[in-house]
Amino acid sequence: MRLIVQLLFFILLLVALLVIVISIRSPSYNSWQWFTSNKFEIGIGIGLVLCTTLYIFYKKEQNRIWTSPDWLKREWVFILINLLFWLIYLVLIPLSPMNKLEPEVTVNLCGSTTLGERFAPRFIEAIAQKNHAISIESKAQLANTKGIYTMVDAEFIVMPNKETNNFSQGLSRVRFIIDAQGTEDGFKKLISKKCDIAMASTRATKKSQEMEKFPGTTIGKDAIVIITNTKEDQLSSNEIKDIFEGKKDSWDVFCREESGTTEELKIDLKIDNFSNCNFVNNNSQMLEKVADKNSKKTIGYLSYSFLSNLIQEVGKDFYIVKVDGISPFLTWKRNPSTNTDIKVDFKFINDKYPLQRRLYLYTQTQFINDKLEKIVDSMVRQFAPSEDGQSILQSVGFVSTASESLLINDGLTITDPTEMLSNLKDIYDYIYHNRITYPPAYTVFLPQNGDIPEQEEKNKLTDWWFEIRKQRPEKTLVLIGHASPKGVSSRYNLGLSLERANQIKNILQEKSPSNMSAYALGWDYPIFTEIEKNRRVEIYFLSTLQEIDNKLKSDKTPKN
Repeated sequence: MRLIVQLLFFILLLVALLVIVISIRSPSYNSWQWFTSNKFEIGIGIGLVLCTTLYIFYKKEQNRIWTSPDWLKREWVFILINLLFWLIYLVLIPLSPMNKLEPEVTVNLCGSTTLGERFAPRFIEAIAQKNHAISIESKAQLANTKGIYTMVDAEFIVMPNKETNNFSQGLSRVRFIIDAQGTEDGFKKLISKKCDIAMASTRATKKSQEMEKFPGTTIGKDAIVIITNTKEDQLSSNEIKDIFEGKKDSWDVFCREESGTTEELKIDLKIDNFSNCNFVNNNSQMLEKVADKNSKKTIGYLSYSFLSNLIQEVGKDFYIVKVDGISPFLTWKRNPSTNTDIKVDFKFINDKYPLQRRLYLYTQTQFINDKLEKIVDSMVRQFAPSEDGQSILQSVGFVSTASESLLINDGLTITDPTEMLSNLKDIYDYIYHNRITYPPAYTVFLPQNGDIPEQEEKNKLTDWWFEIRKQRPEKTLVLIGHASPKGVSSRYNLGLSLERANQIKNILQEKSPSNMSAYALGWDYPIFTEIEKNRRVEIYFLSTLQEIDNKLKSDKTPKN
């Protein structure tokens, strides 16, 4: 019997030691903070091991060196003490879960409900996994019944102190808080330093000059889709403007308050003020209200990304309105090199659709510590433009900046393809090696914190364009966008350089409409050793490029 009891306690000792070893090797328990947060549990574990070890020592040495009082020499005392510790350990501890570690770093994301609803949680989970998180816990809830509030806790294996690209180096727990209550709210919180990353579905400088100092990263494109509960094949921009301004009483109008979507709609349609609007908080509520068949004619607007996942439902409970006769969905695109139509994924937005907008991530200029700054930089400037980050954006219905490069690579252009030069890359390659002979007519250099020129540079550009239009009004322009080699994805940089060319095109068209085309060459043609200076848009006259094109063709023609 004694042999069985001794064997039982020996097994219990091994189990206790195994529990300790597992706890020490578990990444959640390998810091002093965990031990100090769970003193009772640790004390019980240590007492258990000590008592079991003491009992074995007692059984082995009791006849030779044991000199304690008689009552301590009795075996049942040790058995009782051990059973008491095991009872506490096996029964009470599971009923009282150990305290989790408090996060060592908290990253606050705020702003766009459009981005915060589905993109931000998936984005955070993906980057946490990429940095070897061993557990990710997400809790979503409404914040004050307005917008979206989600908290994501990620636990990491503490990395040794050596060089690594993982932002989790030296961290065991990071908390991400998504407080998405609209783009305008995000701008306010970024300015007041209540948030580290502001998600925006409209450009910051359109709304607040205070936002100009915050670095922004373009991550993709979205559109505003007008929906109704009755079949309205199309409405003009002016008709939609009149409806939202309350000039047509036959409509129930639904709007979103303090939303980047709302602000962009106001700008695009030149709406002075929303009148008689019924306000909702997010896309889901908007769809629910507008799709009500029991009310009179209703109208509202959704994010293109939200709608792209409900494409099969269109025509059942709600209808999509063509704005000025143009649908937001792009299904076919002409390839000018083969003069054929190519079927394109519906998630590409029709470039002629008037209600488009860009998506941005803005960050603080100063952070409370280096660890937070490293995480934010990893999220915004490394992971978001990467192939993985761009894939996540597209998976939730947005058009990623990288995906736009697919149209370019297929010989297509997002802009008007009628004047596309099929061998532009060959033409520019010749220019690149002969820049003194063929300099651009104008070069726009872009700041490090954005993709549009600063006001002084913009004024110089429009003044130049005004003079060109006076002297040579017939001239057609070709705008070629470039990116710096600093980017993490060639596809992203190709799409980004196209976005830059289109931004400059829009500025010129707004000043004086004219024929012009936008192209993208990504990071293939740097002209400065300082990487950031290569963020530029070069403007050429089409006649100059045609001259070079003819020269290249002539050089290839065999001579008799």
